[in-house]
Amino acid sequence: MKVEIELNDETVDEIVLRELKLDYELCSQPDYIDCSNDRIEPDQELLDALEKVIQYHSSVQQYKQWKEEK
Repeated sequence: MKVEIELNDETVDEIVLRELKLDYELCSQPDYIDCSNDRIEPDQELLDALEKVIQYHSSVQQYKQWKEEK
């Protein structure tokens, strides 16, 4: 069964931005190695890159609001 959905550019941008913010949130959490107390710190280079892309796809107000919320 094939389903075709049409999305306008604004909706696609909103979806991409929401997913980028979710990725940032998930990647900013430390991880633990195999049920031990050894932590893997978040990859700061990846977080910086995600932040740049989020900034690029956001309006000034959206970006400022996101920075205040995180």
